Amino acid sequence: FVHDPRIKLEIIGPSSPVLVPEPPYWFEAKGRGYAWPLPREYPARLTIPADVPPGLVKWQVANANGASPPGFLQVGSAPEISEDGKRKGPQVLPALPITVNGQIRKIEEIDRYEFTTPEAGLVTIQLFAQQLLTPPQTMSLHGMLQVRDAAGKLLVDLADEQGRDLATTFAVTAGGKYTLSIHDLDYAGDFSYVYRLAIARGPRVLAAYPAAGKRGTTQKVDFVGIGVATGAAQVETVSKDVAFPADAAATSFQYKLETPHGIAPPVMLLISDLAEQVKPAGGAELPLAALPAAVTGAIEARFGSESFAVPFKKDEKWKITAEAASFGSPLDLELSLLGPDGKQVATADDLPGTTDPQLLFAVPADGAYKIVVGDKSGASGSRGANYRLSIEPQREDFTLTLPTQLPIPLGAPLKLPIPIVRLAGLKEPVTITMSGLPAGVTAPPNLVIPADQAALPVDLTVAADAPSGASLATVTLSANVAGRTITREAK
Repeated sequence: FVHDPRIKLEIIGPSSPVLVPEPPYWFEAKGRGYAWPLPREYPARLTIPADVPPGLVKWQVANANGASPPGFLQVGSAPEISEDGKRKGPQVLPALPITVNGQIRKIEEIDRYEFTTPEAGLVTIQLFAQQLLTPPQTMSLHGMLQVRDAAGKLLVDLADEQGRDLATTFAVTAGGKYTLSIHDLDYAGDFSYVYRLAIARGPRVLAAYPAAGKRGTTQKVDFVGIGVATGAAQVETVSKDVAFPADAAATSFQYKLETPHGIAPPVMLLISDLAEQVKPAGGAELPLAALPAAVTGAIEARFGSESFAVPFKKDEKWKITAEAASFGSPLDLELSLLGPDGKQVATADDLPGTTDPQLLFAVPADGAYKIVVGDKSGASGSRGANYRLSIEPQREDFTLTLPTQLPIPLGAPLKLPIPIVRLAGLKEPVTITMSGLPAGVTAPPNLVIPADQAALPVDLTVAADAPSGASLATVTLSANVAGRTITREAK
């Protein structure tokens, strides 16, 4: 199942035999670990229309044993090739740009690729491995990436120690020949250790100021990156006028920075309904007198913090969000809120599924408060890593979480709990609609989570003679609040 209905996925052949791990094997302490599952492979064909933009698309596998957690397919824009598993030496790559799809199939395996650069300039390499899986899947590649020139000089030596994947940009010479090697950080390997290497000529954007723009406007954005202004292998800044989409449903978009020295890989920019500000480099505490507000900044000391003075009034309800991971910044943020007396009144760390924090704060008394944004990653200390702080009124809303797979026995009822988290005092009833259920599976009509309640157990029934199978079902929840419709969807 592909979660984007525009993409077609077809099984085109029988399954392989069971894929037994290839020698060599772990011994001693590592050899006494858990027994890894023995998978099979199916050949399949993907048909991707030209109007599907580059990015990650969810997919799942289902059979008589149930359904898998979601994984990700990455839609690319460069030519694609696969690793030649039978080669004896480095695999020679065609002209750049190119995207290589490979596997580290056994322990101690190192994959090597060779490419040449007809002209001098910059080359950017991006590794995608961790991003292709979703928790709780843990059997995946923590990449270690090295690049050497024809003389054997080490130009790049990176290790993915935090599970964020890797990216690097470095200078190349005219007619240069380079060898790229990749292996797991722990020299592990398995059929599930798949990766994608995107290799292209050109610069790379590290951060954008501001990280968001007001919906439907054009505004100046300063891009900080390697080679974005002169094409040199150094961090520099270039400014561009960026048109932010007017789409009311969009929250972000991919922007490609075009320079005389090449096109940088896409960078994610957020779309906002707030007036966006930029905190100047080297600035002291920034007062945010007019609320709501949003500001993009950089924490200028490693493991440091920045503070903002805000005036709050009693009984106001504010949503305070610090973002970094949501648009690709390496920072791991935490939020603290200090009261008028300087004492901490609230703190927040990671939201579910991200390292970005959020505070929902009901103001107990008038006064001048202070918001402190800190970093725990150690990636702070330069303009190459940014964050965005937003302060806006809490709006009545709800969130929805459902299991990604659900086995339903033939001929037996099953209760599907549909829980919601009501936010900012939402009290209205929430309507539920379900579509795409497997053949023979039915749900009651007119499903509603009553006002003030946080869940509804839905009785699903399946006929005893229904064909066994699976389907990608969609559960849609909606509520009407003062003429505003709130809609949330889960698959």
